[in-house]
Amino acid sequence: MTVAAVVAFAPWRWTPGLGAFAGLFVTVGFLISPDGIPNFQGDNGTGAQIGTWIQMAGVVTALVAGIIATRENYTQPSPSHDHE
Repeated sequence: MTVAAVVAFAPWRWTPGLGAFAGLFVTVGFLISPDGIPNFQGDNGTGAQIGTWIQMAGVVTALVAGIIATRENYTQPSPSHDHE
């Protein structure tokens, strides 16, 4: 939740990278957790499977969107360097 607030309200161009990092962190945690893959496959019940699928969809979306947004922020001129 804190990372989402920083990404949403901080003015720095690198803040979407925090969202990508958070997504990567949760993905790695999912992969090394003894319950991650079994939950994903439904071995621990349908509720755990649906919840895991929803969580991983959000996490992968945050990871990809954070990477794209950070890249875009660095390929466009910074608003602070705008001399109109």
